[in-house]
Amino acid sequence: STTDDGSCLVPGCMNSIACNYEITATYSDNSCDFSSCVGCMDTASCSYDASATMSQSSNCTYATNCDTCSGETDGSGTVVDNDTDDDGVCNADEVLGCDDSSACNYNSAATDNDGSCQVVDACGTCGGSGVDTDGDGVCDANEVSGCTNSIACNYDSAATENAGCEYSSCVGCMDSNACNFDPNATLNQLLDCVYVISGYDCAGGCVTDTDEDGVCDEFEIGGCTDSDACNYEASATDQDDSCTYPASTYVDCDGSCLIDDDGDGVCNQQEVYGCTNSSACNFDSESTENDGSCEYTSCAGCTLETACNYDSLATLSNNITCTYIPAGWDDCDATICTDSDNDGNCDFDESAGCLGEFGAPHILLSGMLELATPVSEWAANDYSTSTSDATGVEGITWMDYAGRLNDGRYSVTRIYTATDVCGNTSEAGQLLIADGSSIEGCTNASATNYNAAAVNDDGLCDYSPACLGDLNLDNIIGTSDLLILLSSFGLPCSE
Repeated sequence: STTDDGSCLVPGCMNSIACNYEITATYSDNSCDFSSCVGCMDTASCSYDASATMSQSSNCTYATNCDTCSGETDGSGTVVDNDTDDDGVCNADEVLGCDDSSACNYNSAATDNDGSCQVVDACGTCGGSGVDTDGDGVCDANEVSGCTNSIACNYDSAATENAGCEYSSCVGCMDSNACNFDPNATLNQLLDCVYVISGYDCAGGCVTDTDEDGVCDEFEIGGCTDSDACNYEASATDQDDSCTYPASTYVDCDGSCLIDDDGDGVCNQQEVYGCTNSSACNFDSESTENDGSCEYTSCAGCTLETACNYDSLATLSNNITCTYIPAGWDDCDATICTDSDNDGNCDFDESAGCLGEFGAPHILLSGMLELATPVSEWAANDYSTSTSDATGVEGITWMDYAGRLNDGRYSVTRIYTATDVCGNTSEAGQLLIADGSSIEGCTNASATNYNAAAVNDDGLCDYSPACLGDLNLDNIIGTSDLLILLSSFGLPCSE
């Protein structure tokens, strides 16, 4: 089959680290193999595999001490055991003989006992009184032929005459952890042991393959496996839901339009027609294509802020339509008149002689008065002497500010404001004091001897509790009084 552009579709493994990676493949057929090319890639190893492309260090075996490598380079190489009896002396250097120092024929140079030792008989002589033609310490008549080497496969414990030993039939892997463990072997050949590759069992199958896709869990590569996705990963073996796709069917993975005839960056299917001229009254910020509908009249108006018909909403200036404040008035609606002398009166409302007249009225009064009048009546009474002005007095008002003198007498500071007919004003201050006829007493409501009827304070307020222990003056001796008392502990006394 072919793609849309006519090129051939080539199935195969597209994972570059797989054993069967196909560089010419154009789509993955899920055939990737990650085990057949796994092997030891260390040339110093006996099991070196020249064809391996993926290293598995657990496959490597090495020759030590007397051992040598068998020589294969296809991964089947093994370690040759050159110290069969594991006594630390290489086979080639072994010296057969009697290594028992108590034997008649003890050989101090011997490294391997060959079963030839002659023991002293009951008479104290080597070999006894019988005939021992071969000098092995046994009377010929009692000799038994067989393998006398205890480490040989055919060792015969009853043999007295060595008739030949063999060391191959009982050789095998004696490691119970190996795949080829031989329970019948008596000579261990560790180099023959075969072990599992990490992640695989002895049969070469996965130990764990949760999704049963033929790739062991340990070797799974998470990623997007959908070839239609923007972030498709050819090497991925496990779909991890990370796939991303174009934002819409109109764009590619880079966000570029698949079809954009006018090249304005807006896909054909998403074009919005309207007025695109920002200076037009019906400008549409969401429009991407101008459809010729722009108009410039509905939003035109007077844009001069000093004009009466200033239009703050107008976006196009049409200042020939502007209108201004009529002569003699201060506002466009002819409700605020011109006041040349700033006295609060319109020029055309000024009485004769007021225009340009700024003389303030004169207030005559006594700066301080002592009053016997009840304090409650002070606010309604005018205690000024007179008010005069050349153009005539319009009226007088006052504001009272209550206080108390240092000697305890009640006082009020009064500020008078007089206005003439031309709108000019003046102010004057006066101090009103309650005289000696007013009731005296303690005027502080917090004192125990507070006198609500007192006007002038006699300076004799008493703040001691009405009853002993009533510290908060609520006429109850209770918990709150105790808390007040306790809170005073540790405080320094005033000097």
